[in-house]
Amino acid sequence: MFSRIEAAQDNLTDEQYDRRIQKLMASYERVQERAQACPQALPPAPTPADGSPRPSRLPDPAPTLADTLNTESVKDLSWSEMAEIAEVVKDDPEAAAKLETLIDEKEAYEIEQAKKSEDEATRRQAEADEKMRELWASAPVKEPINDTTTNPAARSERKLTPHERAREEYDEYLYSQYSKCTSELSFMLNEEGRAKGIDDFTLFSGNAARVKKYGSEELQAWFGTNGRHTLGSFRYGMFRWGSDHKAAMNAKNEGFENVAHVY
Repeated sequence: MFSRIEAAQDNLTDEQYDRRIQKLMASYERVQERAQACPQALPPAPTPADGSPRPSRLPDPAPTLADTLNTESVKDLSWSEMAEIAEVVKDDPEAAAKLETLIDEKEAYEIEQAKKSEDEATRRQAEADEKMRELWASAPVKEPINDTTTNPAARSERKLTPHERAREEYDEYLYSQYSKCTSELSFMLNEEGRAKGIDDFTLFSGNAARVKKYGSEELQAWFGTNGRHTLGSFRYGMFRWGSDHKAAMNAKNEGFENVAHVY
């Protein structure tokens, strides 16, 4: 531009020449101001040699986080942490697509693990029921011994530990409860308990939740009247050990007395 003004200098008046020089300098200053305000601006691409239109230069693509995502990196993350990652990569199409696949894999894995755990719990409970049934099928029929002076578990020559004595007396208590209940009730299991083949004797010990799930209303009402002890609550009644206090409170608060049905 400046060379063109120089070439036309002979045909311009001094005033015209000065005015064009001022405009040229003002334009140069504006270009410099814009360059300083946008230091990251990309330089224009060179004009092709054949004179064809110069293509617009596109910015380099942003790096993707897809390579950081894999099965191992998300296996131990909670679902809230997965949601946070999804928020981070929402504008990263490649990473977002990969994360969606990993979420599907993680969900399928957790469903499979939950099913395995449930199957294992069912298997263990079935084994426990079978062992308990075999134990009581082979037990001699006898009345419970309540007199501590004739209680075999209390005899010093047997040298039983407190735990062994509590276990033996608790077994006597269970047999007494079961024998009494079978003479008074006709139905100990509800429909679900009968369908699953639950051994009704196993409802006389262990977690009370099984009684409420598989026991008939008559059985629950019977426990509300006659009481129901776990080994821990029974042992607390014998020795008042602090480690059994929680079990005693749970047995006390099981709530069978609130069953509406009267057997």
